[in-house]
Amino acid sequence: MDQDFAFKWNLSSWINTENMQPIVDKITPLIWTDINIVNAEGMIVASPKKHRIGKYHNAARMLLESEEDQLIIEHTNDVPGVLHGVNFPICIEGVRVGMIGITGKPSEVKLIAKLVRELLQFHITEARKDQKDSYLAQLRYHFLYEWLFDKSIVISRAFEERGKVLDIPIFQPWSVGVVLVEELKEREPQTEMLLSCIQECLKEREGKILSICVGPEIILLFQEGETEKVLAAMRGIVGKLREEFPYSFQAGVGRGVTEAEQIRRSLQDAKIMCRLSGQTKENEICSMEERPMEMLLQLAPREEMVRLFRKAFHGYSEGELARTMEMLRLYARHNGSINKVSEQLGIHKNTLQYRLNRLAERTGYVPQQVSDMAYLYVLMKIYELEIERKDGEG
Repeated sequence: MDQDFAFKWNLSSWINTENMQPIVDKITPLIWTDINIVNAEGMIVASPKKHRIGKYHNAARMLLESEEDQLIIEHTNDVPGVLHGVNFPICIEGVRVGMIGITGKPSEVKLIAKLVRELLQFHITEARKDQKDSYLAQLRYHFLYEWLFDKSIVISRAFEERGKVLDIPIFQPWSVGVVLVEELKEREPQTEMLLSCIQECLKEREGKILSICVGPEIILLFQEGETEKVLAAMRGIVGKLREEFPYSFQAGVGRGVTEAEQIRRSLQDAKIMCRLSGQTKENEICSMEERPMEMLLQLAPREEMVRLFRKAFHGYSEGELARTMEMLRLYARHNGSINKVSEQLGIHKNTLQYRLNRLAERTGYVPQQVSDMAYLYVLMKIYELEIERKDGEG
């Protein structure tokens, strides 16, 4: 098909009964005369007189084939089968795609015809723009879905060119963030509202940010390799979402990547950190760089982690566990400083030393020894991620 003809045909296709009749139905009660809208072939597609739809309009053909900007019919016998009135071409992007005609005394209806013509042209132009934006949004969604989830996709030159056409430069530094909204499983219409809120948060931020919603997960792609900047943006986004919506939000950030093939790794990191976010007391936003130990523990089977913890702390009551874990947190934070830890706990140094020795007797692991303290630190993290959280929920 010739490109010029295809372009004109696409524009002309907007002038049809489905698009135009609702407009005529709304305008007709406001004026005292009839409006007829005609397509590029000279056929009436919308009219208050429904029996005229599909009929040939002689004046329309005359006007559309000429270069005149109007056709005024003063008398009913000027053009056979046409009532007196005014006719104006409907032009979109310089192409005549149809005609609007209003019956009546030309001096009385000419201004109305011009006004309705302008409204129609504006309506069609905006509708085409919305359709184009919607089409591009669909193309971007499918491209991002393939890039993130389709393991069969080869990152080829052709795939890269597709990205460029859609303004998605895949061979740039990218980081992935994931926002999990459990309520989206049953409130899917809320997705657009959430995405609009996110876009508002990102308007003032430099750099490209793309979004794609898959089930209860909103995936954000930041054209940014620095995790700290992405974390700051994510915290701003989630903070705004929590203000606007009564939902629970978990969020995580994956590592920055520079190779297009690594984007799925960043996504998996972000999902793991998102899961970790749900296990913190305030659904804190997490990143792998900030929580490397927790990242590793998230990859381990949960049942095995709990088994190892229970084996080491067999016989401890909940109160004893809470006190022991607090002591270990401070001991790790202050690099084994007896003075600082005892001061933080508000106890004597000898009391702290006694508790550390008692811990070694009961578990078999000596906090003062580096290798044993490393294992105790892992068990403490298991407690924070699994035991403390679940006991609190219970």
